[in-house]
Amino acid sequence: MQCTNCGAENAQNSQFCERCGAPLRQTLPDQNSDTSNMMVWSILNLFLCIIVGFFALVTTMEAQKAKTPQEFEQKMKTAKTLNITASIIGGICIFIFISAIIYSLIFGWGFRIY
Repeated sequence: MQCTNCGAENAQNSQFCERCGAPLRQTLPDQNSDTSNMMVWSILNLFLCIIVGFFALVTTMEAQKAKTPQEFEQKMKTAKTLNITASIIGGICIFIFISAIIYSLIFGWGFRIY
């Protein structure tokens, strides 16, 4: 394995360069645990708010394929923002739906099938 810092050749299983001491591999965060939690949240939001939930799910799946820690963090931040947005929109929709049902039960203004 070649060092990207000084160009020295190192053993394949080395973590640091034998000549300059630079790390030979960038370590990524534990992508599986981070993305699995975000994946569940994305799927729940997919049902609450189809469009935003879909983009959150796609972004989370892209984060699993990230090549650098910076790319991973950026994609996870985007997925989290989309999930928060979908949760808020979904919550508002559920509130309006339940409010409409309660209102129709109290005042008798329901949907009528003729």
